[in-house]
Amino acid sequence: MRALGLITGLDGNGFDIAMRNIRVRSTLTGTASVRGEDGRMDKLAAVSRRTEVEFDGFVEGDDVPKAGDVLTYGEEEFLVVSAALTAEKGRFQRYAVRAEHSDGAELSGLEE
Repeated sequence: MRALGLITGLDGNGFDIAMRNIRVRSTLTGTASVRGEDGRMDKLAAVSRRTEVEFDGFVEGDDVPKAGDVLTYGEEEFLVVSAALTAEKGRFQRYAVRAEHSDGAELSGLEE
């Protein structure tokens, strides 16, 4: 099943993509622990979390986010860390991207 997605960049402009796959992953990037006098761990706490989104699909044209751009997926902004646009003769162009953000940190993309 294919769904049409709309991804927007910092300037508010979007691009259409017929999604094939999407994966959202959340991981802890830091923990803190407290040990008691006996050396055993008394408490383990999450310190920070990173969220990654990866998707691929079919697009028209080459005006798509590139590494270093900031894009919006759903309600959240992500920094693009890798992007690939593949074109083959007689086929639709395939676009794949991986983007991430940590703890709602302010994102700053590359200036062109």
